[in-house]
Amino acid sequence: MIEGVILFLFLTSPLWIFIITKHQKYKKSTYRKETMNSYWKVIRDKGLLGEYFTTQRLDKVNGYHKFLVNCYVPNGKGGTSETDIIFLHETGIYVIESVNGQGKISISGHAKISSKK
Repeated sequence: MIEGVILFLFLTSPLWIFIITKHQKYKKSTYRKETMNSYWKVIRDKGLLGEYFTTQRLDKVNGYHKFLVNCYVPNGKGGTSETDIIFLHETGIYVIESVNGQGKISISGHAKISSKK
């Protein structure tokens, strides 16, 4: 019995090392500081995971920058719309909407986005 437990722990140790390493990296990330989402919540939600990966990449951009994540901005119709990421950089302000899907994306007019499969 004890040999089986030891063998199981030995065989699964690379997986646990991988998970612990990823978890520690996430805990130090800008995305976690901004959202306070748990690691387990993010890895189970494709939308949140996409936002996390996007902020990871943008964090590597040279120059002074800040993130605003999951902000509500006025939509011009008296209400608000959620924006995934607003990236404030010394070169400008960038609004990023993460989309999990496939197909062709086209943009027309004032930020009207449509997708076709």
